[in-house]
Amino acid sequence: MRHVAPTQPELISRKVCEAKGRIYASHSYLERHGEIKTLEDVRSAHFVGIGENDELLDFLKNCGLPITQTNLRVLGVSGNVGWQMARQGLGISAMTDDIARHFPEMKLMLSELEPIPVPYWLTTHKELHSPKRIRLVYDRIAETLSANKLPVRVG
Repeated sequence: MRHVAPTQPELISRKVCEAKGRIYASHSYLERHGEIKTLEDVRSAHFVGIGENDELLDFLKNCGLPITQTNLRVLGVSGNVGWQMARQGLGISAMTDDIARHFPEMKLMLSELEPIPVPYWLTTHKELHSPKRIRLVYDRIAETLSANKLPVRVG
């Protein structure tokens, strides 16, 4: 599963669904740093997440947040690690609403902002896609995800 369609020619993919994401902070972070009620409050906020500094900065700015490099505190290579850092109060993070709702220690920030579209791409190598049994599994996974029939694993 990927959130970006692959560009490598040896991979094939299919967009199976799209979730909505928003910005969340833990109650412990908000107790230490104060509530985030306006976009002006964001200017002094700490963000955690995944990827390279420039990528995350561009992503958050495109979401309408007035931030700079100084707002980015800790970055990881895994979405799960970024979310765990936010849960521990290290900063604010983006997460899909369907996952965030399972974490009562997290609070939605700036609900007036447009939700962030988060696509899910089912991806495989071309040679794995053509055998009949593998193709059957790939199609079944795509069908199930498209219908949103899978439970969300939150652990």
